[in-house]
Amino acid sequence: GKKNFFLGFAITFSNPNVVLFYLSLLPALVDIQNLAVIDMGILSLCVTAVICIVMFSYALVALRAKKLFQSTRGKKNMNKVAGVGMVTAASVLVLRD
Repeated sequence: GKKNFFLGFAITFSNPNVVLFYLSLLPALVDIQNLAVIDMGILSLCVTAVICIVMFSYALVALRAKKLFQSTRGKKNMNKVAGVGMVTAASVLVLRD
């Protein structure tokens, strides 16, 4: 449990998309030159909390999707949706000018 948590934490915070997003967004919203140490700590805690909540939400959705797609009913529904999508795409291609 702890090992997986810290691995996920390291992967998330080393993600260049997240780093670039916050490096580009924060200076536009917060005057970094006038931040005190306590303000930096509060800002860091807020950013960490937001990222953890979002990643935890992704994990919950993935867990539910895994359970859904492993069930027989879920597989049948997924196959039907995929079939309708393929027939629709083929129809669009055939009916094009």
